[in-house]
This record gives sequence, C-alpha cells and structure tokens, in this order.
Amino acid sequence: MSKIKICNAEYEIVFRPLKDAVFNGCSEIGKCDGINYIIYIAEDMPSNRKIQTLIHELIHALLNEANYSRIIHNKLGEFEEPFVEAMEKPLLSLFIDNDINDIIREIK
Repeated sequence: MSKIKICNAEYEIVFRPLKDAVFNGCSEIGKCDGINYIIYIAEDMPSNRKIQTLIHELIHALLNEANYSRIIHNKLGEFEEPFVEAMEKPLLSLFIDNDINDIIREIK
C-alpha cells in the first residue's frame, strides 16, 4: 500500500479493478477522496495511464489541501475538472522529464 504526504495529510493510494471503481453511479479510472485521504486508481490499465491518472488525482489532492477545491467550486462551479486536466500533462512532464530529487539535493 503506497502513501503520499501532502501538507499534513497522508493520502493512501489504492489500486482496484475498474469494475469496482464506481463513484456516484459512474465508472471512473481515478478518484480523490479528500475527506478520507484516499486516492483510488484503476489497476487494469497500462502503467503510463496509471501514472497519468495518479498525477491527475494528486492535483485534486493538492487543491483540496490548499482549500482551493472549495474556492474553485464556489466561485467557478464545475471548472475544477478542466483546470486539473489542463495541469495534468505539464506536471506529468515535470516529474517524468526531470529528477526533482537531484535538483533539491543540489540546492541544499
């Protein structure tokens, strides 16, 4: 079982079959539960799609921890998802194309 820490929250990353990934009556390949600190990812996908989905759900978690999910929803309605989708590929590229740990070690 993997976990990732964002601010003071520790999110559990749970992989499960797509057939079991039904939220609000809809099948979803990923879901961020910001109340219980769980990120669900469908396990029956190619690795690159699982990584992309994880990044997508992590953006939701970041917004949740920054309290921006509530702000975005209150101000913009359902515009959180397009924002997350717009950030997904650039962040995926950031993490895949760079060794962030090496850069941080170099700065220290």
